[in-house]
Amino acid sequence: MRVVRESRTRRGRGELRLSSFRANGTLRAVRPIAITLACAAAALSGVSVAAGHLLVVGCNAAASKQVALTRSYRFTLRLGPIENMYMPRQVRANHLKHGEVMLRGTMTGPAMLTGGPIRHLEIQICTRPTNAVVTHANPTIIVADKTSGKTTKLPIAVMEDISVGTADLHYGNNLTLPARHHYLVTVSWRGERARFRLSPRR
Repeated sequence: MRVVRESRTRRGRGELRLSSFRANGTLRAVRPIAITLACAAAALSGVSVAAGHLLVVGCNAAASKQVALTRSYRFTLRLGPIENMYMPRQVRANHLKHGEVMLRGTMTGPAMLTGGPIRHLEIQICTRPTNAVVTHANPTIIVADKTSGKTTKLPIAVMEDISVGTADLHYGNNLTLPARHHYLVTVSWRGERARFRLSPRR
């Protein structure tokens, strides 16, 4: 009788262990599927998954942008028309869908917005090689007018397009840039430097 009890006990324990293994095996099979689905959804939304973290991808090449590469970063510059800039509370209160939301920083003062066409200069910084958007930078942006000899340190505003979000997060501001002048824009961040040349025609 003792042997029979031990046999049943061992069998019962074995069944429990087998059931536990099956349950754990099922969980192990479900987790990779869930991660795969998350990666697929992230790819469709412009988000990259690396080492378990979601990285918002930016610095995409476009005809309207210039690209400069440094050892650790990919910098893109875009020069466009003046942008309407709003505070987050204005976006929420008025349900705005277009324009730039200012996350932090300083807007350009009136003195820098006289004497020529007002333009919007924006710099986006992404890490290499993932192209993840750097959201915590505090870069220095120097705009040197090679035609007039004037050099301007641009106040930094951190902004993103309301309709795009973090994938568009960039650093820059509105400023006056007369047409047919030649400019050298130097962006510095963490000891690395990117240079861009501009010659707006109008």
